Amino acid sequence: MKLISKLPPRKNKKGHWVSWGIFICLFINCNKIVERHLSSGKVAKSCGCQRYSEDRNKKISLANKGKKRTDEQNIKRSEMFKGENHPMYGIKKEENPNFGKKRTEEQRKRISKSLIGLLIGINNPNWQGGISFEMYPKEFKEIRKIIYERDNYICQNANCMNTENLDCHHIDYDKQNNNPENLIILCKSCHMKTNGKNKRNFYTEFYQNIMNKKLIDILV
Repeated sequence: MKLISKLPPRKNKKGHWVSWGIFICLFINCNKIVERHLSSGKVAKSCGCQRYSEDRNKKISLANKGKKRTDEQNIKRSEMFKGENHPMYGIKKEENPNFGKKRTEEQRKRISKSLIGLLIGINNPNWQGGISFEMYPKEFKEIRKIIYERDNYICQNANCMNTENLDCHHIDYDKQNNNPENLIILCKSCHMKTNGKNKRNFYTEFYQNIMNKKLIDILV
């Protein structure tokens, strides 16, 4: 479809401002004039008059499945909302319908509650059955001091070697196993990377290999 003119932004059902435009459908001489969201109207092939591709008698989405865009198409899409093509081009910040508006306390609480519900507990993609809530044994504090000294207060990841914000990591993820061979010093960044649900086997083997080399050096 082709954009004829832009319309003032409108509020949708959720109360968000959305830019609209008037388009003309150019599919097989349809020439129907319709109103659409600017974002959807600019990429739509028709106003809905043509639901099937001519060559395969399938839905357009299925007919295009597996096809790759050309470099020319990618450049065209990237330029679609730049400069004068952007729906907010030339509009001063004071003219933006959302300028100066702040979320109410009720809205903030609702958003916060929804995000917490998605990220905490069983809804979190890294959920491991609650093992992160297990308590450390009392002796861990004293053992940890020894491990810091043993590793010279340096992150033991050879690609990092950071000396700040250090943690004592359990290589096999068992907080009850405080054998020195199972403990290694990592910076917080490297430590956070070990907590991915599908990365634990990799990092267990990775840091076990580092610890094995360290023990060999000590014995030699």
